[in-house]
Amino acid sequence: MLQNITFTIVQDNFLIGSIEKNFLTIKKHVAHAKDNHSDFIILPELALCGYPPEDLLFSPDFRTEIESYLLEVTQLAENITIILGHPLYDEDKLFNAASIFHNQKCLTSYKKQHLPNYGIFDENRYFTKGNLSSVIKINDINIGLMICEDGWSAKIAEQLKQNQADILIQINASPFNIEKTRTRIQTVRQRTKDTKLPFISVYNVGAQDELVFDGGSFVIDNEGQIAWQGPYFKSAIQTITFYKSKADWLPTPTNQTYTAHNNDELWFIYEALKAGLKHYVTQNNFSKVILGLSGGIDSALTMTIACDALGADNVKAIMLPTKYNQDIGIKDATSLANKLNVQLETINIQHMFDEYLQILQPHFANQEKDVTEENLQARIRANILMAFANKFDYLLLNTSNKSEIATGYTTLYGDMAGGFSVLKDVYKTLIYKLANYRNSIDDVIPERIITREPSAELKDNQTDQDSLPPYEILDAILKLRIEENLSLPQIVKQGFDETTVRKILKLLQQSEYKRYQAAPGTKITTRSFGKDWRYPLSSGFIV
Repeated sequence: MLQNITFTIVQDNFLIGSIEKNFLTIKKHVAHAKDNHSDFIILPELALCGYPPEDLLFSPDFRTEIESYLLEVTQLAENITIILGHPLYDEDKLFNAASIFHNQKCLTSYKKQHLPNYGIFDENRYFTKGNLSSVIKINDINIGLMICEDGWSAKIAEQLKQNQADILIQINASPFNIEKTRTRIQTVRQRTKDTKLPFISVYNVGAQDELVFDGGSFVIDNEGQIAWQGPYFKSAIQTITFYKSKADWLPTPTNQTYTAHNNDELWFIYEALKAGLKHYVTQNNFSKVILGLSGGIDSALTMTIACDALGADNVKAIMLPTKYNQDIGIKDATSLANKLNVQLETINIQHMFDEYLQILQPHFANQEKDVTEENLQARIRANILMAFANKFDYLLLNTSNKSEIATGYTTLYGDMAGGFSVLKDVYKTLIYKLANYRNSIDDVIPERIITREPSAELKDNQTDQDSLPPYEILDAILKLRIEENLSLPQIVKQGFDETTVRKILKLLQQSEYKRYQAAPGTKITTRSFGKDWRYPLSSGFIV
């Protein structure tokens, strides 16, 4: 009877649709595990195809390739047991599965029971729900399998315990948000408290479109203590030894735990924003990005994140001032670019703006100046930035924040232009915190950019608060409506002025058509303006 069993945990980036590449990554990790004499290797949820594959799952060619490479995986399972997440096609049904490959056979395929169908998740669109718990005995140890959301179910864990599981293994593809990271370990600790069983939880890393996968895989003993935790936002491969102690299998603690940032919310958010940008750029075959730099805090933070994610050599900034841009903003933007070693060009667009006004003057006769003239400036800037992007193969970064996008305080086809929106899910109040956090590491963002009153600088003496409430009030109301889904009366009961709340909710609803045309951007909150925000563009219902 074996007294020690080793598990190799793989935390890596598996790309959606890159089935051959993912297989080669799996093959590499299996070879590493064999070299380390591991008994098992565990890979994340849907590692073979990447998560979430969405409608690729409906493609006949996709199915053929999945099934072909599953046969290849089977051949790898010699002198090692492979636990792998993948789509499982069974006649006219499709399952989110975790299969165990042993002695070049597929011994069992566990089918995910809890299919999330909320927020960004719509697994019921694709997968059939499994209905059986899976415990299998290999090498004298009973393995209980779960897939991601299953691990949040006390009932499934208890079923595995009743079926004589010695250890619980959960494979995940769990997207990051600022609430989830701190609850994962708490939830698993509750499962170990309920079952008195050790727990291995394996996560992927990387990013896909608007989703970031933050890693942080971990092993917990049957008392709820962490025996090992992997790094966040980085690939890792770790071998853990379990030993038999009386009737229990227990993990041998390691010195390799990456818990230094567990309570640092700003660190997590900043790293998620870096990861989301970096992976989006590289996965879409870009190498360089460009943005408009204004001297305001949004473009300053966007450029700083871009430099940290991609390197300053791969970032270009252009300033596009008019007579409304203050000299201090131009000086501060130049100082930031110099500190970051970013190539900066300045193109004064005042003469272009004047030309537009002259051309339109006969058509706008007897009309008062309004937001039309302001938006013209933003759209001229967008045209120039896109020209550079087209000519030199840059990805244009949008610099709008969540507060602006929520209320429509942004110009369609103007400052909304771009291929990726770094701050799309970041409220204005959080932007200030992130800027100060980044400066605590290395003082790059000029203090005046952070302290100066925010302004679109599209007319004389303009500030954001000419059109919006103070951001502390605006963001608090938006969070209650967007993330907590509270109604107008419920928000007012929180102590906010009803007239102000009505104004903000009206702006939120009226701006739906703009958000529908917005660039994708990294999700960091529990509800972002992406797949977890699905309101009709045209609606007679007034919030």
